[in-house]
Amino acid sequence: QAGPASGVSPTSEILRFRDSSMGARREDQAVKGVWADQPRLGFVVDGRAEGSGQWTLDEHGFALLSGRASVVRREAFLEHPQGNLDGPLGEYHQEVVDMARSLVPSAEEVRVMYHFVRRASAGPPAGREAQGAPPKIAESRAHQVPPKDPMSKAHQVVSGMILNLNYACFFPADYLDGMARQLHLEGAAGEEAFLRESVASQALPLDANKYALMPAASAELQKEVLALLRDDADYAYIATARQAVPKPAAGAGTEQRRGASAEMLSAAMGVHTDVSAKGWEAQFRQLCPLTSGLGSVAAGSKRRVMLLKFWRGINPDTPIVNHHLALLDKRTVGSDELEEIEIDFKGMLIKQYRLSNGTTERHRWVYFLGMQHDEVICFVQGDLTLRSAGPAEITFPRERQDHATFHTAFEDPGAPQGVPPRESVEVAVCVFFPEEAEGDGKQL
Repeated sequence: QAGPASGVSPTSEILRFRDSSMGARREDQAVKGVWADQPRLGFVVDGRAEGSGQWTLDEHGFALLSGRASVVRREAFLEHPQGNLDGPLGEYHQEVVDMARSLVPSAEEVRVMYHFVRRASAGPPAGREAQGAPPKIAESRAHQVPPKDPMSKAHQVVSGMILNLNYACFFPADYLDGMARQLHLEGAAGEEAFLRESVASQALPLDANKYALMPAASAELQKEVLALLRDDADYAYIATARQAVPKPAAGAGTEQRRGASAEMLSAAMGVHTDVSAKGWEAQFRQLCPLTSGLGSVAAGSKRRVMLLKFWRGINPDTPIVNHHLALLDKRTVGSDELEEIEIDFKGMLIKQYRLSNGTTERHRWVYFLGMQHDEVICFVQGDLTLRSAGPAEITFPRERQDHATFHTAFEDPGAPQGVPPRESVEVAVCVFFPEEAEGDGKQL
């Protein structure tokens, strides 16, 4: 590739380059885009210049949706920077479900997993992380205890409840505050109330709690689970819960939590996928244990399950002019370039992919200049298939670049000065395809 031409605005630069990506070879094609050095991506193609509608999940790993204005106010996003379906942003979550169904009309079910509100950082990370190098892995371990008796439903439930504690940061603020008071401030009575409420929530019918680990459980099963949570030293549930839910600071409460925009994650400026294939399998099993209705398939059948992310700006008055989201066209990535690493995110160990040799000239990065409030990027972050050959058999696409789409935020060297920081929301959605017979191969 040629370098940036002098005297040409980076945001409107025309690059003549040789496209040797997968598919038909196109030489000396004029392409509009921008040079990105933080992180070092090289030339990033403006996806609008080639037609916004040409980008598809199956072929490229991402798509742009237009005409999707949200009724949710910017202030609501800022007040609730993270959460799950039960939080106060349920209305926006339903909008995302509708978007997912428009992309995957054959979906049997769509579940929102969580959301994050992000604000652009003041600057990029320094050193090798700015070029996509793996971060240092923290020493702490995620909360995970396998069932002591794998054949026991009660032990399976307790193990699943411990896994759920890894996601405490996604719980609604009101619920977190109540947990913190019970675990740290209310003594033995608070602990007992916490245990009983936890068991009761896991025993709700699925129409009341889609994520219940023992829906409509018998009184006997609930009693057995309660005893294990209370008395089994190997599970140490109370101690683990206290680690996952910190003691509340003096005077801190729900409103303080909700107004703490400082809790928002800064723009992620390092090339990565959110999860690897194994990372997606771990998240899926937390969402859908073997005992859940969508966690297994009938004999001779299979079910595809995808993790999709939906990303947009939340300020209706300002388009995105810097810290754009760049996505790597999966056709230009080879399976041998993916390196799996493990990072510690708020006490959770998450397996991700990084590019083993960083960005190369073969890679084609794409962004969408000046994204408006009614535009949304959808990109793939997980793809697996449940099969009936074994109770826990899960397979992944043969080509590793089909597992998830690499992405990052980047600084636009031609962005105007003094513009408001980029504010965006990212929602994770689990899409369940209909169960079908082995041998069928339907795509998006």
